[in-house]
Amino acid sequence: SLVGSEMCIRDSSYSVGLDKIIHAEQVQQQIYVRYGPKHLLNLFKMMMSGRIQMVLGYPDELMYLADELQIRDKIILLKLHEVGDISKGYIGCARNNWGETVIRDLDKALKALHKEDVYRKILKSWLKKDLTHQVDLYLH
Repeated sequence: SLVGSEMCIRDSSYSVGLDKIIHAEQVQQQIYVRYGPKHLLNLFKMMMSGRIQMVLGYPDELMYLADELQIRDKIILLKLHEVGDISKGYIGCARNNWGETVIRDLDKALKALHKEDVYRKILKSWLKKDLTHQVDLYLH
């Protein structure tokens, strides 16, 4: 549960259930929101220096930063109960005919890509070993 924890997030959506908790008034008073081009990197540095307790993010982006900072062995990833299945990704386009066509084409291409072993290998390379089995189950 997030309540009672000091944490930092950026202006992002994590899931319907988790977003509802994040936007609750009692939780909002305990969250530091950061914006800017390197906000997640800066939050990671704050966490490693002990200024904050945790950073909320997607597993692949957190592990990428851990690798960039050479601290993979110094962090742990915890799955929050309030978050559902692994997200395959989001695509944002203009709400018009062109955007609908792009979304439809990308959905089709991504469904095929998710079945490829090379895709799974690349995705799992950014995750801790305990999450790779979940990726296999979700993409199957």
